[in-house]
Amino acid sequence: MPTFVIGVENNTIHIQVEIALAEAQPSHRFVAKVDTGANVTAVTNRVVQTLGSPDPVSRGQYGTAGPQIVEANVYGLHVAVPVSAKSGETIFVQGGALTVFELPHQPTGYDVLLGMDFLKRFHITMWGGNFIMSN
Repeated sequence: MPTFVIGVENNTIHIQVEIALAEAQPSHRFVAKVDTGANVTAVTNRVVQTLGSPDPVSRGQYGTAGPQIVEANVYGLHVAVPVSAKSGETIFVQGGALTVFELPHQPTGYDVLLGMDFLKRFHITMWGGNFIMSN
């Protein structure tokens, strides 16, 4: 089973992801923050612009860590995450199509917030200061 391992730093997990408009389309790499407390995946406007400013599929609402409800554009994108092959090289395993929300702000240090809608597709373990993700 391919596996990706990265250290947890300052109680935060950042990984590289590849995002495209569809599976067969060219993809772009972005830094993602893994957030097991988030129900949905969200991207910054920088991701949307890099992908050519596609038309949103709809508008939707999602809740934040506080009581705030955010209304935002919703996009249908293709998201892939890194795993290590037996040879030791890092490859990107296709996570698949995903409906993502646009973040209302530009956070520092990442462009994608990976929520449980995406993370539930993988086996995830945090042990010994490491974040371990397998498909």
